[in-house]
Amino acid sequence: MRIFIDGEYKEELEILQGQVFDWWKEQCSKINSADKFVYSVSIDGQVIYDNFDESIAANFSRIDALDIQTITKRESLIETEKSLVEYLNRFIPAISELSGCFYGELTEYHWEKFSYFIEGLSWILQSVEFIQLIVDVEIDPIHILTMQKLESIIKELESSVEEEQYVMIGDLMQYELMPVLENYKRNITLTGELQ
Repeated sequence: MRIFIDGEYKEELEILQGQVFDWWKEQCSKINSADKFVYSVSIDGQVIYDNFDESIAANFSRIDALDIQTITKRESLIETEKSLVEYLNRFIPAISELSGCFYGELTEYHWEKFSYFIEGLSWILQSVEFIQLIVDVEIDPIHILTMQKLESIIKELESSVEEEQYVMIGDLMQYELMPVLENYKRNITLTGELQ
């Protein structure tokens, strides 16, 4: 198997299939020590964006060329913030629409939308958490402060769902969550413009 990193030939890899995970861990460690992340992996021209080690192991015996594409921490930060702002531009208005449903008769359709809302909120949390890992939170504490506020709101949402306090769910979404996300979006938009 020919190994490339960012399109540049590195080595002819000769390992056993059982050694794939250790080899991958070593490659990631080298990449991370250069202040980079794995962005994607191309297996014989087919690009994948997650579960790299599993994909490599599953196709190990058939791989001719493996190209690891990297991204710098700064590039990753810019891309994550951009994706997050784009997502928040759609997510925040949806909160307003969905929260109104909790002041009236709830249907299965509303609960299905609420389930999607929770998935979206989970993605937002993962993104903020990832950004926290990259930036210096002492210089730019907005990420950690936002994460703390979101975690608190989520606990209140969980409690309200368990206790079937539907008006409280609507209030939390509308009057707690929306302002936190709007403020965060405004802050990362401003810092993104400065980069």
